Amino acid sequence: PEPNALGAAFNKTLISNISVAIGLELRALWLEGMGENHASNLPHVGLDCWSPTVNIGRDPRWGRMYEAPSEDPYWNGVYGMMYTLGMQNGSKTSK
Repeated sequence: PEPNALGAAFNKTLISNISVAIGLELRALWLEGMGENHASNLPHVGLDCWSPTVNIGRDPRWGRMYEAPSEDPYWNGVYGMMYTLGMQNGSKTSK
């Protein structure tokens, strides 16, 4: 999901639904044992998820401005909260 577009939507339900889907997919991969119990005895690789950057984008010269959802501190906080709750809870009740 593109953080700039999600931030511009100002839609808490959308952010929550996207993060719920990501959380459910990660849990499904974990339950399938991705990265574990291989015949090659490789070390545990675990699961990796890139969470959103909840940074205040104030300087357009910063090379990662596309990762910041907004310049507004309040909306960044709401965005980060909804995204985190959705991924942690992984259910529709995280709204």
